[in-house]
Amino acid sequence: MSTIRFAAPRELSNPVILVSASLRIPDRQWAAAQTRGKGMYESYTTIVGNVASSMNRRVVGTRGDDVVSFTVASTTRVFDRSNAEWKDGTTLFVRVSCWNKATHRVIASLMKGDPVIVHGDLHTHTYTDNEGQQRMSLEMRARAVGPDVTRCIAQIDRRAPAKTEDKVAPELNVEQRPEGSAETVPHEDASDDEGDEPDLSESGIAVAA
Repeated sequence: MSTIRFAAPRELSNPVILVSASLRIPDRQWAAAQTRGKGMYESYTTIVGNVASSMNRRVVGTRGDDVVSFTVASTTRVFDRSNAEWKDGTTLFVRVSCWNKATHRVIASLMKGDPVIVHGDLHTHTYTDNEGQQRMSLEMRARAVGPDVTRCIAQIDRRAPAKTEDKVAPELNVEQRPEGSAETVPHEDASDDEGDEPDLSESGIAVAA
């Protein structure tokens, strides 16, 4: 058996939730996956933050793949022991892309400023800026996207979408919230679990509003 271990650092809390766990993979499955060259080298993670940009929709490739991309800003919350209070830590910016069937649903559900949870595989994108300097950005191809209902109220539309909607999404005004999309809860009404400093040494889980 091959074992992968994850550990949560003491200083880090929400928005990125880290869990201390042990994942055991049978040796035969591990070897087979490496032989195929699939699945074992992709860095999947979950990011909790806010939509920090407008939705950018485009068609790419010879097949005409439909892609919508947006930026997620995820700011850590750290406990200042000297002042016994929570403060904002560093902010992680990730460019998220959603492909094909997910595009019209994401556009119809989310807009700039909304609290969001995204899950997918991370990769770096290398490019040359206007000054000729090589730059790298962190990007994610999303496998799952949704509103963070600990910080907003969301209504679920369970109607099956028409097949044509998978190819053509309606043009939306970025200032207009689509019907049935997430509604942000005022900060004072949102749940707040930051009353006491969490003990992360035993639980391995850090969660803060």
